[in-house]
Amino acid sequence: MTGKYLRIFFVCMALIVLSACKQDDKPALTASPAAISGEDECALDGMIVANYPGPKAQIQYRQKGRRDFFCETKELFHVYIEPGMEAKVAALYVQNTALIDWEKPVNSWIEAKGAFYVVGAGIDGSMGPTYAPFKSRDDAAPFIKKYGGDIMTFNEVIKLIGG
Repeated sequence: MTGKYLRIFFVCMALIVLSACKQDDKPALTASPAAISGEDECALDGMIVANYPGPKAQIQYRQKGRRDFFCETKELFHVYIEPGMEAKVAALYVQNTALIDWEKPVNSWIEAKGAFYVVGAGIDGSMGPTYAPFKSRDDAAPFIKKYGGDIMTFNEVIKLIGG
């Protein structure tokens, strides 16, 4: 009987050691947006993100240190709706249109899932019509008055594009 218990003990020890070696895929506790440098490329087309007008977007992945930037918010949505993507994402960020210069947007990041988006506005982003994110519905009102469009939540935009 001693041999049987000894084998069980070694199997248990091996499992403990293997579980300790497992790589941590959980998001960093300090998930936060990163500033765009003049060298950051769009994850979809390789364009230099800072060289184009309109609000930008970024995805921070659960895999530590991995992040993608996008020239415009539409691109973030199209990447996010890909099968299995939601499980890989730690955080999504977009620039608050109320606080940026449309031609040279810098910082002013907000969480994408809590933002309100003006869809169908008469102003183009880097690749044509884009979704203009705002922190609140009230912040979007002057933009809609000037450029038109309809306001939608994150989930409404996902449904609009077929996600």
